[in-house]
Amino acid sequence: MKYKLILSIIFVLALILRFWQLGQNPPGLFVDEASNGYNAYSVLKTAKDEYGNFLPLTFRAFGDYNPAFSVYTLVPSIAMFGLNEFAVRFPSALLGSLTVLLVYFFSKLVFAKSSIVKNKETLAIFSALFLAISPWHIQFSRYDHEANFMLFFSLLALTLYLFSLKKPFLLSLSALSFAIAINTYHGAKVLVPVLLLSVLLIYRKDLFKTPKKLIVPIIILLLSFLPIILNIDNGLKRTQTVGIFKEENKVDIFTKNYLAHFSPSFLFVDGDQFGRHSVTGIGHLFIFQLPLILLGLFYLLKEPNQGKSKPLLLALLLSAAVPAAFANPSPHALRSIFFSPMW
Repeated sequence: MKYKLILSIIFVLALILRFWQLGQNPPGLFVDEASNGYNAYSVLKTAKDEYGNFLPLTFRAFGDYNPAFSVYTLVPSIAMFGLNEFAVRFPSALLGSLTVLLVYFFSKLVFAKSSIVKNKETLAIFSALFLAISPWHIQFSRYDHEANFMLFFSLLALTLYLFSLKKPFLLSLSALSFAIAINTYHGAKVLVPVLLLSVLLIYRKDLFKTPKKLIVPIIILLLSFLPIILNIDNGLKRTQTVGIFKEENKVDIFTKNYLAHFSPSFLFVDGDQFGRHSVTGIGHLFIFQLPLILLGLFYLLKEPNQGKSKPLLLALLLSAAVPAAFANPSPHALRSIFFSPMW
């Protein structure tokens, strides 16, 4: 009962930090927010986007083509709250707040068989608290961007998968969450397959004990690639703009970009140099978290009897910067947003 009360207080704190003056701060809509809001309003009124396309799978915006999921979540929001800043940001702020609860459950599950964590409940509470007050996560929960949707559904998929180890019927829901995640954001086309591969390698014995239970999840995952395949030409336009694939020294650039996301300056001091990606004057994590992270990594690597918590957490940490490393500029807090709950 005590932990439920504490978690409720943390969730209320998360809601306040993400919803307080949401329509006023940040001041005015960023161009992508305005585009998404206008397209959602157009769908609400005509079932077509601003170019007259009927319920499209991607939305054209300023020469770019973005996955449709986040725009469609704005339709009921605008219907309820009107065409304004709050309505455009409401779904992102809501999912950001719910991600705090997800981190609580994920932390308990991932350390369920770990010998280094004596009190799983306390660990989960602190994990939720640190995400609730995270400058990184608050920043991207307070404006509408599809990367925040990717984070929520990716973490939901992982949490449901861990639940499914005892309740197999949840495996299909986990696959459905992965399917939604991969269709939320361009970076998810890289991140989600990496996460799926990590889960497959680490939990292969559990997954293949009863192959029949994999039929429906596999079908769901295969179907999730259809919107990407059907819009492959439009989807590649963003990659051609920011990707490193045309560079001659791709491997060197990828390595440099990847390692930049582990820089203490990026994480704890200066943050992302894009103004809308970080709070001026601080990093994406609080400086007091640095010794806690180092201590946590030390025990994670040192202690042997941790079940699958060690390989899973390390795999997720190492995966978080992969989408951002394939693009310039770097480091990039938005493309590496999956880091925010992992640290």
